[in-house]
Amino acid sequence: MRSWFQGIFALLLTIASPLLYAVQVHSIYQAEIPVATQSDEDKLQAEQDALAEVLIKISGNSHLLENNPNLSSNLKNADNFVEDYSYSTPAGAPKSARYLLFVRFDDESVNRLLHETGAPVWGLYRPLVLVWLALQTPNHAADIIDPATSDLPKLLKKTAKHRGLPVIFPMMDVTDLTHVSVNDISEQSIMHVQQASARYASNAILVGKITQNPNLFTSHWQLVLGTDHWSWDISGKTMQDVMTSVVANVTDTFATHYGVLMSNTVQSQLTMIVVGVKQQKDFVRLMKYIQHLAPVATVQLKTITEDEVTLDVSLSGKREAFMQTIALGKNLQPISVDKRAEGSLAYKWVQ
Repeated sequence: MRSWFQGIFALLLTIASPLLYAVQVHSIYQAEIPVATQSDEDKLQAEQDALAEVLIKISGNSHLLENNPNLSSNLKNADNFVEDYSYSTPAGAPKSARYLLFVRFDDESVNRLLHETGAPVWGLYRPLVLVWLALQTPNHAADIIDPATSDLPKLLKKTAKHRGLPVIFPMMDVTDLTHVSVNDISEQSIMHVQQASARYASNAILVGKITQNPNLFTSHWQLVLGTDHWSWDISGKTMQDVMTSVVANVTDTFATHYGVLMSNTVQSQLTMIVVGVKQQKDFVRLMKYIQHLAPVATVQLKTITEDEVTLDVSLSGKREAFMQTIALGKNLQPISVDKRAEGSLAYKWVQ
């Protein structure tokens, strides 16, 4: 048995190493709400608004509260879930929203509330979305949005942050301009866009064309995740209306794909074999990764060989949801299972 195995069981209690995920969103249990005063009345209302935002972020479902009265009735108890709060004063803020109340909620309490009310949990690890965007205005032909010169990417990022959706934009450097034309974006030539997007290593691609009319913004969007495609036509009186709608459509789609309806009891158990675990740091990172996947209730080490570990994993969700969540990241790649391990899941650990 190799020397790095020594002390491994003690490490199971103190795992704290960072990992390479698709994207780990740290802000889903917190929100910032504008308030006019620092009074108790304004604070309590803002905490309810903040909890509503957080619950929707965690589940990914825009209609969560209206479809789940048991959950929405708990908003009045928002103060019971608050872990920390603070006020800030934004420069140039109007009197109606003189302060920003930052609220962070206790993750275990909020997750428990979601479980008890039968609401799905999307989790911390979310697809990274690369956004290609073209804008056509009344006085100008369509052009690809450059994040260095346009405020639209900032608006979309800010809107996406409220829903816990990680987005990035292409750099629009010489490489991008060589491989993608404005016609590719306007006509949504997905094959060309996918080829140009490979350098960004995103999980999904969102392609949109927005047309500004005198009194209305119209837009067409296409979302690509692996071999799956979704498309939407969205109109709005303001650009914010369009951004809010498209972010809602994307997050609702992902939540349906990745959301896990969890319970307080173990729903399924499985054996997981992982090869390529050659060093102690690999093992530490692997355990940290699996323990924080949304469907996982517990994970225990079963056996270790030279470069392979076998784990017993208990899930508070379905096996399929666990596999879909793993597929988001790039650290575990599925491999075939030999006859001795039929029924198990097998992966290769990749740095």
